Amino acid sequence: MPHNCVQQSVIFTTKLDALTLVYTVLLSEITAKYRQRIENCKQKGELNSGVSKEFIHDLLKTQRCICVT
Repeated sequence: MPHNCVQQSVIFTTKLDALTLVYTVLLSEITAKYRQRIENCKQKGELNSGVSKEFIHDLLKTQRCICVT
């Protein structure tokens, strides 16, 4: 590999790492806020885990398949 290509590869990796770091820093605060919102909804019972009976009923009523084939 020519020397110039190696330098470009190193620069690309450095820019990519810097961009990843910037996104990580900027998104960490937003991520923390949304995790807190989700936790609050779970504690209030507004966000249920699992499959709801209503969802199953609607699938059966519409005779819709959700299988991945």
